[in-house]
Amino acid sequence: MELSRADASAIDPAARDAALRELGVERGAWIASGTEAEVYGLTDERVLKLYPDLGRACALEVLRRFYDSLRGEGLPARTACGRMVTTGGPWIF
Repeated sequence: MELSRADASAIDPAARDAALRELGVERGAWIASGTEAEVYGLTDERVLKLYPDLGRACALEVLRRFYDSLRGEGLPARTACGRMVTTGGPWIF
């Protein structure tokens, strides 16, 4: 499986706005746009990441499972916990 980077600038603005509306996330919750995703704050401990390419679903699922496998392993730091949802456009992780 190739794990190439996505390009966050490819996120369709209409799809982004629809996803944010559907999830009840304010546009003002935007934190940053990285090389792969746009990031929005949900709570003090949770973020929403919008990815532009549904073709990355498999790679994101592998990453989610990897993070899940690390929980409870006695690591000195917390690991990310991912959950994936589609809303007719970008991936939300």
